Amino acid sequence: MKKGFPLVDMHKVVVLSITYNHSQYVEETLKGFAMQQTDFPFLCCVFDDASTDGEQDVLRRWVDEHCDHNDVEVYDHPLTIILKAPDKDNPNCIYVVYLMKVNTWGKPERSELIDYWCQFGEYISMCEGDDY
Repeated sequence: MKKGFPLVDMHKVVVLSITYNHSQYVEETLKGFAMQQTDFPFLCCVFDDASTDGEQDVLRRWVDEHCDHNDVEVYDHPLTIILKAPDKDNPNCIYVVYLMKVNTWGKPERSELIDYWCQFGEYISMCEGDDY
């Protein structure tokens, strides 16, 4: 496990999905990300804000089942565990999954963590965790 944040290159598109208690829906959202066909890599950043409904287990299982274990990078940050990996079937779809250790609703740290990823995209797309 590495400390801090993953290093990434600039991307044409960064998709931000901020979730809380979307365990019933988030898998469909991730499938929607993976089905996008592009000729460029894009980042799909999912921020689970310390859900209490098992959503983090769903996200871990998704990375385990849909990403190559050799390509998964794990980072430990004081507020979150970050998983970064490309989708097995769509290598242009790169997941960055934040498994928050504490809920950050209304706290400045939340914006800092989200804003970090905005600097890596020419275009930023917002997608709710229950959109699919």
